Amino acid sequence: MLPLDYWANTKNSIVKELVDRHGATEKERLEALIRGESITARISEDLTYDTIYFNRDNLWSFMLHTGYLKPVLPVMNGSFVELAIPNLEVRNIFIKSVREWFEATVAPKHRQNLAIALSNDDPEAIQSEISAVLFETISYWDEAAEGFFHGFMIALLESMKGWRVKSNMEKGLGRPDAILVSERKQILFEFKAKKSDSVEKQIDEGVDQIRRNKNIEGAIADGAKIVVAYAIAFANKSCIVKKVSTVLASTV
Repeated sequence: MLPLDYWANTKNSIVKELVDRHGATEKERLEALIRGESITARISEDLTYDTIYFNRDNLWSFMLHTGYLKPVLPVMNGSFVELAIPNLEVRNIFIKSVREWFEATVAPKHRQNLAIALSNDDPEAIQSEISAVLFETISYWDEAAEGFFHGFMIALLESMKGWRVKSNMEKGLGRPDAILVSERKQILFEFKAKKSDSVEKQIDEGVDQIRRNKNIEGAIADGAKIVVAYAIAFANKSCIVKKVSTVLASTV
């Protein structure tokens, strides 16, 4: 087996091939692996190059034979076997590949609809669109769940035509998690994703944080003519979006 660093630096790694080809259909098994759980796949010793990438079971078999996965129990040819990610380094390779897949494949399909919802200042449409993307996306969970959703939203907002996205930029007395900036308008976001709290509690905290930190007033002071602020609370494959307010510079 080739050293792990070689695989990690190879653009056409087997993990990237798996995610690119089968991410949409194999997302539940990919999520389970990244969470540290095991999956079940039929393992074959008789692999040929032309069948590896187009047969999902053969691809799992190849990942086992190249060291990307380890057997939980001894392997028998032609049998169904429990497989797991062997270590943190390989888990990070999986996560990096999932991020690249999301940014290149999933996010572009939804940016236009989300841009329309944001332009219309429509929290219900924003909530519906983000929840649809979450449902379609491979998620990975760790102790920094809010960090995952922060990265998810930045990737979704990036490259939106007519807008620039900024992360953790100071506004007023605090730093909103993300800001969309156009020539005249700024859209501020506060994200919440605490597993221990209900989404209702989290959304209230997000709204209170925007108001307490005077984020809207800070954006107006920076020259924005129109400012809209949203609190977004995430829970697994869905979210709640609440618009704090829409403010015109002339009214402040």
